[in-house]
Amino acid sequence: MMIELVLEIIASVIGLGLLWKAIWEYMLRGRISRAELLYELRKRLKDNRSFDLLTDHLDSSSSDGKTQVKFIEYSERRKFASLLEHIGVLVNSGLIKKDVAFVFYGYVLIQCWESDEFWHDMNRDSLYWRCLKQFYNDMIIQKQNMEKINERCRLKI
Repeated sequence: MMIELVLEIIASVIGLGLLWKAIWEYMLRGRISRAELLYELRKRLKDNRSFDLLTDHLDSSSSDGKTQVKFIEYSERRKFASLLEHIGVLVNSGLIKKDVAFVFYGYVLIQCWESDEFWHDMNRDSLYWRCLKQFYNDMIIQKQNMEKINERCRLKI
């Protein structure tokens, strides 16, 4: 009788340990797949020559560089904005954290959204770009939060 009770307790402890390990592995696999997704999206952004050219022009400190954005084909600019919008949907669904998205894509997104040259023949206020606009607004808030944190760190020094 006592041996059966001890065996039941041992079996329960082993079962709980295996359940905990399975949950841990599931969470770890989720993190790994999110990281792979994040890097795949980053690769799509960096490995596309048109996108690379677009980001260079958007990031340019000269007005000539920024003006060059409008000469990149409409279809390439639309694909670029669509990729950023896709990332915004992933952020909105919780697959990518906002602070991580800000580090990887926030700067480029803000430069893109605020570029009149980029949008010269597209309507950024269209219903079809509302997810991108929401992502932009989220990244502006994230930027402001990061600036506040940065300012607090400077004040402590």
